[in-house]
Amino acid sequence: MHQNMDYDSAYYGKREVSPTFQAEVKTILRFVSPKKQDTILELGCGSGAVLNALLPYRCQFIIGLDLLETSITLVRNRTNTLSAIYGDAISLPFRDETFTQIIAQHLIEHFQYPINVLLEWKRALQPGGKLTLVTPNSLFPHQEWFDDPSHHNIFTEDELSHLMESAGLVIVNTRVINPFIINLRYMGVSARYFQMMHRVSYFAKTGMSIVMSAKKV
Repeated sequence: MHQNMDYDSAYYGKREVSPTFQAEVKTILRFVSPKKQDTILELGCGSGAVLNALLPYRCQFIIGLDLLETSITLVRNRTNTLSAIYGDAISLPFRDETFTQIIAQHLIEHFQYPINVLLEWKRALQPGGKLTLVTPNSLFPHQEWFDDPSHHNIFTEDELSHLMESAGLVIVNTRVINPFIINLRYMGVSARYFQMMHRVSYFAKTGMSIVMSAKKV
């Protein structure tokens, strides 16, 4: 996994107030549909925004994993009810079939061989468990937003679906969110007020973020 030292507390603070990020978190929660019996792992947990959003659901167990010590510290300082550990998403420090849900927000694009990573994540899922991913959309009109030397793969929705199925996962939900309306200055407005544009063919394919969940059978 790529380590980028620009991912500091200032970066995460700015990220968490972004309307596009907030829209992603809302969609993650909708796709995960957390229940009290869930055991949930978030990979690349960052500052713990998703973990924190899961707390009201009183799941059996939630934990984050990240390669950045900054992230681990931010999660642990956020509240004493959140847990995060240092670890590599390529080789999870968990037994087979540990979790009912795994979440990876903006992580899959950082791997050169994503099929191998998906198989590892699938290993840690219980039968019937779900993997929920968020990743940039290669059909978004302004690909410069995704310029990052650690990005190995930027997918279309169809390509990501095919990848998940190649790993033996069954697609449960998929949506392209954060539509591009007029120009980049309006991305915050579109994230807040125009998510329904996914019902229109063009916007259903060209939004900024793909959110997809798939089940281990």
